[in-house]
Amino acid sequence: MRFAIRILRHRGRIIPWRSIPAQPAKIGDLRIEEWRDEDLRRYVRAAKPFPIEGSRYQVSLPESLDAESRRTLWPRLAELAPKSKSATYSRRRARHAVACHRLLDKRQPRESFEEPMHSDALRPVLIAFASLFVACTASIANAGIFRAYLSLSGNDANPCTVQQPCRLLPAALAAVNDGGEVWMLDSANYNTTTVSITKSVSILAVPGVVGSVVANGADAMTINAAASNIALRNLTVRPLSGTGTENGITIAAVGSLSIDNMVFENLNDAVSLSGAAKISIRESVFRNNLTGLSVSQSGGAQETIAVDHASYIENAVAFTVLANSTSGFVRVTIDDSLIRGGGNGNGAAAFGGGVAGAAPVIVTIMRTKVIGDANGDGISSFGTQTVVTLGDCQVSGWAIGGTRTLNGPSGLGVIQSLGNNLFVDNGTAEISATIAPK
Repeated sequence: MRFAIRILRHRGRIIPWRSIPAQPAKIGDLRIEEWRDEDLRRYVRAAKPFPIEGSRYQVSLPESLDAESRRTLWPRLAELAPKSKSATYSRRRARHAVACHRLLDKRQPRESFEEPMHSDALRPVLIAFASLFVACTASIANAGIFRAYLSLSGNDANPCTVQQPCRLLPAALAAVNDGGEVWMLDSANYNTTTVSITKSVSILAVPGVVGSVVANGADAMTINAAASNIALRNLTVRPLSGTGTENGITIAAVGSLSIDNMVFENLNDAVSLSGAAKISIRESVFRNNLTGLSVSQSGGAQETIAVDHASYIENAVAFTVLANSTSGFVRVTIDDSLIRGGGNGNGAAAFGGGVAGAAPVIVTIMRTKVIGDANGDGISSFGTQTVVTLGDCQVSGWAIGGTRTLNGPSGLGVIQSLGNNLFVDNGTAEISATIAPK
């Protein structure tokens, strides 16, 4: 015999030494067994479990053993656990555990030997686990949702799910992930102060619903997200009451912005842009604003704006597009749209350079009606690097001029025609050149 292991058994079950009942029911309930080499070998190698009372048991070293004894005995147990079908043993864990699972019943014919891990060995495991736990909980805490919902009956304390919607846009924007969506489920106003957008998001009202964003003493919405993609759909933007002096959407910079099927009315500037942007405006209405689209390019920004199937009705000015720096550019295309009324200042649609040596302003207007009410100018161009091209358009009803080239801070602008436009009932129609379509 090389060594023996003392086993404590209570009512047929092997238990840790520290778990001895204070008052056993019967003196026979407690029993100490001494297992020697041959007993261990027979237990490990036997085709059937070693006979013992109880349905499940575990053989382990007494807890009273000191650390030195444990370090001596556990490798020995590993030696006694051969690579047999009745035992699972990993050489890499020989210092720490032996897996020799046994059950008396046939459903699970295994039980286990396992060495308690020393505190020194346990410390790095605990540290790693704690780090993983902190990382996971932080990730869960910061995780948002892909789609947030707003409702007239919602509450901003809710998680913004469809079952528990929020009430106002700022709460939904805080809950939604970058690149997610915000859905408005009911007709209502969804803000009380300026809505600030700084990440990629789509905001839309479901079909048949009027989702309103109001200007209440300040801009209704601001966007400052130079590398983000933003979509706004089926919304109405207006002052909280009457005709206000606030702007609708003020854009400092945006990667791309899509404005679809929206209504802007009674605002100062419906949409105002100053920084780099790519903007698409489709099937939207701009009505009774001081300016429909106001662009004041600065800082060498590169700005591209596409307008398609939009209506600018009775705004003082439909478009004011200025290049206010000497680098960068502004490119505007207007297709299949309507400009009706206005014409104050430099015209209903004024394009040009606002400073000496202004950057290029390139404008193409196709299949669009520019109709005045016997007042002001229709389209104007000013600045040596400003070129406005018209094709298949109707320009009529402008008392001063349907189209005019003006001498701005950076010189005279250019308006060129593809030769297939209709000019009628205008004071003048100044065309710099007629060019053939290519």
